[in-house]
Amino acid sequence: MSTRKKYCLYVTGVMICFIFCLIQQTDRILAEETERNCDIVFALDISGSMKKTDENRTAVEAIKMVIDICDENDRIGMVAYNDTIAYSFSLTNLGSQEHRQQLKDMVDSIEYQGETDIGLGIRQAVEMLGTQEQNREKLVILLSDGKTDLAQSTTGRTLEQSEADLNQAVAQAEKEKIAIHTIGFANEYLEDSDYLTIIAANTQGTTHIAASPLQLNQMINQILSSYKEGENTLTQVIDISGELQEEQIELKTKNTKKVYLNILCTGEIYQLALGNTTGEIQQSQKYAIVKWNEPKETLVKLTFQGSQGAKMILNMIEIKGDEPTPILSLSPTPPVTKIPVIVTSVPVQKEKQTPRIGLVVLVICCLTICSILFIVYLFFRKDKKQKYPQFDGMLLGEFIDLKSKNESISLQWQLKEYPEEGVTLKELFHGADFREDLPELDRLCFYPYKNHQLLLVHCMEGGVFLEEENIFQNKPTQIHVGDTVYISFAENSSELELKYTL
Repeated sequence: MSTRKKYCLYVTGVMICFIFCLIQQTDRILAEETERNCDIVFALDISGSMKKTDENRTAVEAIKMVIDICDENDRIGMVAYNDTIAYSFSLTNLGSQEHRQQLKDMVDSIEYQGETDIGLGIRQAVEMLGTQEQNREKLVILLSDGKTDLAQSTTGRTLEQSEADLNQAVAQAEKEKIAIHTIGFANEYLEDSDYLTIIAANTQGTTHIAASPLQLNQMINQILSSYKEGENTLTQVIDISGELQEEQIELKTKNTKKVYLNILCTGEIYQLALGNTTGEIQQSQKYAIVKWNEPKETLVKLTFQGSQGAKMILNMIEIKGDEPTPILSLSPTPPVTKIPVIVTSVPVQKEKQTPRIGLVVLVICCLTICSILFIVYLFFRKDKKQKYPQFDGMLLGEFIDLKSKNESISLQWQLKEYPEEGVTLKELFHGADFREDLPELDRLCFYPYKNHQLLLVHCMEGGVFLEEENIFQNKPTQIHVGDTVYISFAENSSELELKYTL
């Protein structure tokens, strides 16, 4: 055999080995990604100030709602802290209804009292997750209404010790890839929320400020949706008459594997039923969870009755794909306990994955073809002439007077009727012949922006939120189609919800 042929065979062999190793490595990474489920630990502030901040125990209802949403392969735990660890239960599997009810009973028994030691609570929550295996998504959800306050604590702990614990916990979370999502309750105690932002930013988590039960429900749903890879296809507010009511819910059943309908009520839900489908219902006094696996119906009739004058908020998440995506994940552990006994978690056996080399080769080939086509497209495409942006679409408004739960006014604006130079909130109100005496209406303005977007700029003293994120004064913020803006008028005890649609 000639030297040239030997050299060609050698190079060909090296290339084949390289491609085979690449395929094996890619398949291993894909297998690990599909194996990953979620471990969630709630760090709940139960200090005395929460009696006023959360007098309706919305945080407790939100945690119970998550317990009902979770699937069998995920795990959930909780640390309830004031200036001590008052309650603790380790990561627990929710495979049985008995386990779910046990955890919900534990959450219901929590009482708000004592001082606040955030460092102690976060450290305990992170340590609970840090001992788990690496092939699972780990997250802490912190619910609090203020900073550490040990002025009247009898534990002997100092602010410096609490801060040291917090720094240690954040460093461990960053090392263990534990995301800490923070939710602050907007109130007189939450004077500075920057520390919540810093905790989340250092751990790849998100920061949220909740001013109402509606916002808290939206925040919890958004956090869970990011791990379930689901799409929020419905957000709806319904006025409850006190009589038996019916509502038609539309399901987008094409390639839908799972549907979750989360229902939160500002009053009580007396009864809830599905008229023409068989979904699984988990119901409490103030919320309900409805689940469908591979639904066939396109319209579902929801029958319900609740407190007269209350509002019912619907959020629907649909999960698509060839296989259902796991939602949250929980594992076998010892029963719920109350401190001083701290429960440890039980290791979970890893499941073996079958090779998917053919799938990986197909993905690599598709990516290569798409890259070539994209390069050709960039080379031959012609730049489009830019047009001066103009208003498009419409704003749907819901004005809620918090002093009277019965008062809710629906508003609507066709934005193309307004000049391209921009429009203030005051001009929108006058255009709708809505003469509510509210301050600072001329200090919030919308401007048209490219790709059917809006720019929002304000210098209001009240709270302005895009979904759950605070919009700071004099900072232009892009509003996309489907986004919802919340505006709080604290002096008038009212709020305005604006949804941008085409």
